[in-house]
Amino acid sequence: MLVLDLPRCRDTRSLRRPGATLVGLALAAGLIGGTGCTDASSAGASAESPTGPRPTFTGPYAAEFEKYYDEATTDFEREVLATSEVTDAAYAEMEERFSSCLADGGIEFSGFEPDGAYETSLAPNGADTMAIVNECAETTGANTIGLLHDLMFADPENLGGPVVMAECLVRTGIVDEGYTGEDYTRDLDGRFRDMRALPAEEWTAFVGCTADSSGYAR
Repeated sequence: MLVLDLPRCRDTRSLRRPGATLVGLALAAGLIGGTGCTDASSAGASAESPTGPRPTFTGPYAAEFEKYYDEATTDFEREVLATSEVTDAAYAEMEERFSSCLADGGIEFSGFEPDGAYETSLAPNGADTMAIVNECAETTGANTIGLLHDLMFADPENLGGPVVMAECLVRTGIVDEGYTGEDYTRDLDGRFRDMRALPAEEWTAFVGCTADSSGYAR
């Protein structure tokens, strides 16, 4: 699980699932390694063996659902992933399992934001907060069901992060019509490399599209 550690005060911690924004889509999809944190494929929990016939995966995210189905460690995850969708009910159950797991470790959980970000308290008695959070993410579906939910929220048709980001930037007006995913990828090493140097309008547009590329500026 890729975690961005952005502590806001002494007793809380702000976190984000991998891929919660388009900046992390490639990492979250498992296409690029080296996150430095555990993911579903390297979960420390004992995996439950799947039962029944193997499902057929459909839709724009069929390959991703199949990947995470194969890496899932619980029957709950596989039951959800076998449907090739993440319903509101399934997501709510995952969130409740995650919250309950954290509570067992003495950690308070504020709930997931629409982009996958969340806050927790620090573990009591000097316990390793990140170890508990990562373990809970691995065993409750946050790293599979939650991650796919985030990916589908950011890019419903699975066009690819750069394409969807480019479309969003066009809608904001800071780039011209015809701006492509390839243009955006190139600009990550150029125009958008130093966010601090961007004019205020461009910074606002970039941050907005990063947080909600499919819905921002519509």
